[in-house]
Amino acid sequence: MKAIERSTWLELIAEVEGRAPLVSSRDHGGQHWRGVAVAGAVLAETMPGIVTDTVLCFALFHDAQRENDYTDPQHGLRGAKLAFEILPRYGILFPEDMQMLWEACEQHTHAKTTANPVHAVCWDADRLNLWRVDTIPDQRFLSTDEAKKRIEWAEDLHERNTPWEDILDMYDALREGTS
Repeated sequence: MKAIERSTWLELIAEVEGRAPLVSSRDHGGQHWRGVAVAGAVLAETMPGIVTDTVLCFALFHDAQRENDYTDPQHGLRGAKLAFEILPRYGILFPEDMQMLWEACEQHTHAKTTANPVHAVCWDADRLNLWRVDTIPDQRFLSTDEAKKRIEWAEDLHERNTPWEDILDMYDALREGTS
């Protein structure tokens, strides 16, 4: 695992936010991304061996290129393309992790469930945040047992509006194995 400085993560976050058409959207903007990142950290803690930086990047990029809050079937692909455009400058992910991120972003809206642990954590973290649009997450579309246990826990996740600094602390703890 590469050691990435906090300042590098903050620069990346600022760049993505600056390039996101709906960054201020309650439904698909930065507040949602942070909720996905929190849920992703909690789920990743129960999945030893996954690359948590991929999960954090998914949270940041998966909806970053949405053009509207309604029907936008290509937003995941555009988010993946943005990740491939700018992430190499930051040196955060290895090529195999970039491919995993691409697939997670591109497929997150349409895929049902998966046995792939990285995709499972990413998609479940996003789905646990469905409460924000008045939708209770459906266990049938969750891939991990942990997510199925955390549906109620996630009800106010979006409203917590966790700051990026606190989220980065969570991921630092995961990388260090001290969470």
